[in-house]
Amino acid sequence: MGVKDYVGKALKIKQTSAFDIKELYKNLRKWVEDRGYNIAETSYTEKPTADGSKKTNFFWACSKKVETYTKLVIEFTFTSETKEVIVEKDEKSKTLQEGEVEIILNAFISKDLEDDWALKEKSGLQRILREIYDKVTKKTRYGTYEEKLKKDKEAILYDAKTYLKMHRFD
Repeated sequence: MGVKDYVGKALKIKQTSAFDIKELYKNLRKWVEDRGYNIAETSYTEKPTADGSKKTNFFWACSKKVETYTKLVIEFTFTSETKEVIVEKDEKSKTLQEGEVEIILNAFISKDLEDDWALKEKSGLQRILREIYDKVTKKTRYGTYEEKLKKDKEAILYDAKTYLKMHRFD
């Protein structure tokens, strides 16, 4: 396993509104893919609860390889507990989900993907040399990657916030 350098704190939104969960899922996927990330969906669950609502959870590991041994990663955690409602607006009715949504984004730069510089039993010198190499020669490049990753993380969260606010049917 390589080295993970986390970029900022995890960003989180938690909001209660009425929305179309299938449309939200498609839009989230589109926003991530539009920024050049590949999505690996490691888990997806939908569970009905006793009170008639439905819990939906999924986790994405979104990655973009930027160098041979470096990739940008955004971890995406989605949780919602919703009930189906029928909303009428402008003489049209639509089935939506109403409830609470929580989205958490965490981002990091993954270095040494092949684990070539890992600490070995015999010598930890390779890892130290790799860290010195990164600090001295690639300092500006990693700074650029951090800024790009931070902007992508904030933009995806902003898009999700905007979608949830725009699709209110109160």
